Amino acid sequence: RACKRLRRNTHLVNVNNKEKEEVLKTFAQNKNSYLANAPRISYHIGLHYDNDAGKYKWEGTEKDISYSKWDIGYPDLSKGECVRADVDENFDSRWQNEQCSGAGARSMCQTIACDTNNYCE
Repeated sequence: RACKRLRRNTHLVNVNNKEKEEVLKTFAQNKNSYLANAPRISYHIGLHYDNDAGKYKWEGTEKDISYSKWDIGYPDLSKGECVRADVDENFDSRWQNEQCSGAGARSMCQTIACDTNNYCE
């Protein structure tokens, strides 16, 4: 995956609360400000459906989902097992399923911060 090529201990972002979702939405808007007339901004998040467990889990931590922003009619596994966030022209964010490979959205990555407990090379 795209995030794992960046650095060790890096994975698609986990959006596990409203505050983090708002920060990521603002980051995506600022990063894509040159697309001012675009109908929406889409980015992959680290939520995926785990067939063995029969539920959604976050990449990197494998924690169960406790916060969500599903769009109307979702989740819908017939559309795919991975999840993307779409930010529309009103700056509202909603999640939709998509296929894990060949999807057109960008990736939003996160990593463990470097500090005395987490040495980074």
